[in-house]
Amino acid sequence: MKRLFPFLIISLSWVLSAQSGEISIGRIDIEFIGKVRTNEPALRKYMDLKEGDIFPSPEILNEALNEQIRILKNTRYFNSVEMTAQEGEGESVYDILLTLEDGWTFVPIPYPLPDSSVGLNGWSFGMEVNYDNFFGSMADFYFDGYANIAFGEETRLKAWKLTPQIKNIKIGDLKLNGEYTQEYKTTEVTDPSEPEGQQVRQHYTNHASVLGVSTNFRLGGNWSYAVSPKFGFKYGYDYHDDFEGDTVQDNISVIEDPFYFSFEHNLTVGQVDWVGPLRKGYSAGLSNTLSLMKSYYRDSDEESFRFVPELNLSGRFYIPFLKRLNYYTRAEVLWSINNQKYGLGSKLRGVQNSSMYGDLGFFWLNTLGIEIWGNDTIHIQLHPFADMGIAISTEESNSFIDKFRIGFGTELIVMIGSVDLKGKYGYDPVSRYHDFSFVTGFSY
Repeated sequence: MKRLFPFLIISLSWVLSAQSGEISIGRIDIEFIGKVRTNEPALRKYMDLKEGDIFPSPEILNEALNEQIRILKNTRYFNSVEMTAQEGEGESVYDILLTLEDGWTFVPIPYPLPDSSVGLNGWSFGMEVNYDNFFGSMADFYFDGYANIAFGEETRLKAWKLTPQIKNIKIGDLKLNGEYTQEYKTTEVTDPSEPEGQQVRQHYTNHASVLGVSTNFRLGGNWSYAVSPKFGFKYGYDYHDDFEGDTVQDNISVIEDPFYFSFEHNLTVGQVDWVGPLRKGYSAGLSNTLSLMKSYYRDSDEESFRFVPELNLSGRFYIPFLKRLNYYTRAEVLWSINNQKYGLGSKLRGVQNSSMYGDLGFFWLNTLGIEIWGNDTIHIQLHPFADMGIAISTEESNSFIDKFRIGFGTELIVMIGSVDLKGKYGYDPVSRYHDFSFVTGFSY
């Protein structure tokens, strides 16, 4: 049997062609090949198929089995899976045998790496831990801790962050995700209305604590609905009167948000699957975020509560071809009401985060994935990309060049089991910005 690591190999022997009428599942037996990492009770709880399930016809059961296989395949936890059905004890009863081989799902990543988004001679020092299917629980653990330091005329700590996350905790028919973030960050304030080189620039720093949970509901077919409440605190604001060695004036237009609560919900349609080391399918989603913020306006020394609705419409499409190529594209439209969103450049690769802001935005990402080399354990891919976007502030009137950004470059992807490592280089010819970084996970 041919293996396609880290994906599943599916072999389904079906014996129901002559069967008609109502049928049921008798036993579901699970066998593991090689070293066992997955906890069998956790796997049974994760699976939608249960012993004793009744189906109106063999065709419906066959569809349920194929759907279960697809779900297990997309976890990327296993090297292989084989499912067979045979007649059980009793009339119209069939037993299922599920045979799996656990794959590699744990990668710790210590790194000292140059990162252009940090600033002048910027470096990021940190540790990421990706542990999918941690301790065989069929849930994922992720931890990211880093410190960003700029070695310019003076050494400056620009940011640090600790983010533990647990994902895909199954409770009944629900899957819950939980995350906590504690961070210290530096924000750059610019005034694009001024000529290049004369823009008012300033750094201010603050701390933040955020706690969030999310869950997803399957609505039938390819439709799903997700909700995600979060609440957070921002504190310890400190404004600096220099920018990389140059004295700058205080930009009092900054709005501080010492407390906020947000509720995001989105409706999604589509299906995206792994096909070997490539992806195939489409999805489209409409997202609405409702945020309540306590805000402090520095220019007027006043406090108030702000209600900020935000709408987001997005779509993505993947098509593999010629066995080693995978074109994918993603488009997004954003509208934030009563709030200017900063750092929108992060939605494009090769573009400086602080170079885009506003309450309206459109972003379009295009990538060609190229499988360079792969075996049972590792796949190496090159992903050249061309991204473009525009962010508009309805409160200001700027030139098109201040609103539009484009980024070219490539990503080097290394897949190790279910974990993806990514090195990126990009360039924005509009602002002449060079973007290089190392992270885990894809951009899509």
